[in-house]
Amino acid sequence: MNGAWFLDQLRYHYWANQRLLTAILRLNPQQYDQDLGSSFPSIRATLAHLLNAETVWLGRLTGEALPPVTPADIPTAAAAGQRWAELEAAYIGLLGTLGEAFQGRTLTVRTSKGQEFLHSRAEVLQHLVNHGTYHRGQIATMLRQVGEAPPSTDLILYYRERNA
Repeated sequence: MNGAWFLDQLRYHYWANQRLLTAILRLNPQQYDQDLGSSFPSIRATLAHLLNAETVWLGRLTGEALPPVTPADIPTAAAAGQRWAELEAAYIGLLGTLGEAFQGRTLTVRTSKGQEFLHSRAEVLQHLVNHGTYHRGQIATMLRQVGEAPPSTDLILYYRERNA
C-alpha cells in the first residue's frame, strides 16, 4: 500500500460521509435528535462521535491538541457537514504533504483510559476509514427508523463513480 492508496481510501471515506450527510440534511430537528436506542442515542450524537474520533486521530497524527467535538458543537446537520469538510481538508492536506513518507513513522497513542500503544500512520488511517464505515452503517439504520431512506455507501459504488 502506498500513499496514493491511502489517499484514495480517504477520498472514499469522505465521499461516503457526504452521501450520508445528504440524507441527514433532509431530517427535521426532531429526527436529528430523536433517541433511537442505538450505541449513541441519536443521529446527532453518532455524528458527534464520528467527528470527535476523526479530530482525536488528526491531533495524534499532527501532534496538536485539538478540542473535542460534542453534540452541542453540531446543532444541525449542516454544522456537522462543515466539520467534516474541515477534517477532510486537513487529512487530505496532511497526506499530500507527507506523500510516501506517510507510512514511515509510528506514533505513541495514549487512549482515553491512559493506555499507550504504538501504531503506524497507515494503521491509523485504515482504522479511521473502518470506524467511519461501522458508524455510517449505524446511521443508515437510524435513518430508516426515522423514515428516511439511507444512501448506499459501498466502496464499489465509489470506485464505479471514480472510474466513470
